[in-house]
Order: sequence, then structure tokens, then C-alpha cells
Amino acid sequence: MRFFINSMVLLALPILCCNSYADEVVFENGERLIGTFRRVEGKKLLFKSETVGEVSVNISEVKNVSADKPLEILLEDGTLLKGKTINREGSTFSVKEKKEGAEQSFVKADLYDIYPAPRPKVKWSGNLSAGFKSSHGSSFAEDTSLDWSFQLRNKKHRFRQAGWLRIERAKDTTGEKITTEENFTIIATYAYFITEKIFGYWGERFKKDHIDDLEYRLTSAWGGGYQWSETEKLDFYNFIGLGYLQEKYDSRIPNPNYSESNPAGEKKWLKDIKRRNDIILHTGYHFEWKPFSKIHCISNLAYSPSIDDWGDYNLTHDSELRAFITNTIYFTFKFFLDYDPDPGEDSSSTDTDYMLGLGWKF
Repeated sequence: MRFFINSMVLLALPILCCNSYADEVVFENGERLIGTFRRVEGKKLLFKSETVGEVSVNISEVKNVSADKPLEILLEDGTLLKGKTINREGSTFSVKEKKEGAEQSFVKADLYDIYPAPRPKVKWSGNLSAGFKSSHGSSFAEDTSLDWSFQLRNKKHRFRQAGWLRIERAKDTTGEKITTEENFTIIATYAYFITEKIFGYWGERFKKDHIDDLEYRLTSAWGGGYQWSETEKLDFYNFIGLGYLQEKYDSRIPNPNYSESNPAGEKKWLKDIKRRNDIILHTGYHFEWKPFSKIHCISNLAYSPSIDDWGDYNLTHDSELRAFITNTIYFTFKFFLDYDPDPGEDSSSTDTDYMLGLGWKF
């Protein structure tokens, strides 16, 4: 009986070893690392070992990579190779194609990413947040805020659409309920990645403000940017380019010739239409940092001075702090700043808004 058990154990060991075999990285110095291949970030290969956890190694130190499952090797020019083994000789890597069986070579500079299984061609994400406040009694106030963002991303393309809506109501000195703020902004940006870090972009921004008599402000911009970091912890990039700004204020101003004794004569109100059409410089940044799994910090800034007059510029900024209750639901506090040096009649050049509410990440 004991001989039978021992025999079964000996027969099972090779099977167990084969089943437990995972991916393997062999370094130039002969050391080996066995575990699970994760991904490539820049020129780093991320690998998870059962003994030391997740480690990051330079691709230049790797001699070959062997995988339990077929790897997909993506090159800078978009070529996709498939195979279980990548071998390195000098600055050149070679992979044996899964289907054709022929080896194909590429230099390490061509390597863009490696992944062990097919990924979604497009990664999408988004969030929606809202805040509402209502006060009744000796005073009256109602504030409504809605904020959203949506992003599509793959290796070469990124599209982001975002916007927000603000409505506030209060009582004037006569006790009548009036709207004190009503505006909305819509943003759309597209980026095409020329390399892993450098991208070209096109962006559109539209704003309408009923209280400030802003009929529209449309900013179109084209240029380039640099992706400093794009990881789970930190997403940060800058952009700069040229653009075209179109703006129209349609303000009502009192008519000095109006007389209440003769209402059929002059009109009580006149229109003061201001238009602006400028070629601008457009620059700014996007910053998203996750210091902890439940805390996210987000900031965006766009600065758009006129090419003809650097003192005539628009500045928009928003910052947000999210505290997650669950993996998808979070508290949010957001700050908005919009500066226009030449606003409409009886309007402030600087508008600031604050939003406190709940959000949903999807």
C-alpha cells in the first residue's frame, strides 16, 4: 500500500510542476525570475513573483522571456507579433510567430508593449457627480450642480469629453425668487500619440453663461503635448498649441433717452454686443494623482492669451478631491475658476464656483 502511494506521488510531481509553471524571465547575468508577466511601462518590464511580489526590471537587462501562454508583442509601428518566447541578442530581440513558425526580429527601441492575453482594443472610463442644496425659511437659496467626464483610450488614441452645469436661485430685496447663476461648459479633446510620450491634439471648448450675458465662447485649439506619466497612480501631461477664440456678449444696458412718461417713445433697454475673434496661444496641463486607493486628486488648467495682446487672456482651472466610499461611489469637492479680462456689462471678470456632492465612477 505504501509503495502504491509513493508511486502515485512520484507520478504526480511532474504534473504538479508543469501545472505550476508560469512565465519566466532570464537576465543577462544568468539569474531567473519565475512568476506571472504583468505589463510593460516605458522601458520597464513588470513581473509578479510569488516570492518577492511585483518587481520592475529594465528591458535592457533581460536576455529572454518565456511565457506559459502566447505573448502578444506590440511594436512602435503598430505591428503585432505573437509567440511564447522572446530572445535577445545585443540590441535585437526575436520572437517566433505562433502561426507561421518563422522568427521575426526587432530592435528593443521598437518594443512598445507586451501582454500575455488579448486586451480590449479600447479602454473606456467615466464619472458622473451631482450636488444639490436647498435653504428655506428666513432665507431662500437653491444650488444645483452637475459634472461629468468620459474618456476612451487605446495605445495611439485618446478622446475625452467633459462638462458641467451650474444653476443657482435666491430671493432679491423684494422677496422675488430670481436666478443668480446659470451656465454650462462642454469640453472635447482628441490626442494622437506619435510616440509613447509625444502626442498631437485637437480640442474644443464651449461655454454659455445666461447671467453674465455670454452668448457663447468657443475655443478651438491644435498643437502637441507630452505625457510625463500615465500609470494607475499618476496621470500627468502638458500641452501647447495655437487656437482660435470666438466670443459674444449680448448685454442689456439702460437707455438714457428713455422716459417713463413716454413709454411709446424710446426703448427702455439697449443692447451692447461685444464680439471677440482672436488667434490665441493655448497651453495647460492635466494632473490626476491617487496617493491612496480611496483618495483621488484631479486638476486641469488652460491658459489662452491673445497673440496680439498678451494681457488679453482667458484662464480656466478646476481642481477636485474625491473620497471613495466604495469602489465606484465617492464624495467630491470641486473648485472652478474662470477668468475673462473683458466681461459683459455689470459682470465680474473672475467667476469661482464650489461643488460638494456625490459621484459615480464607471
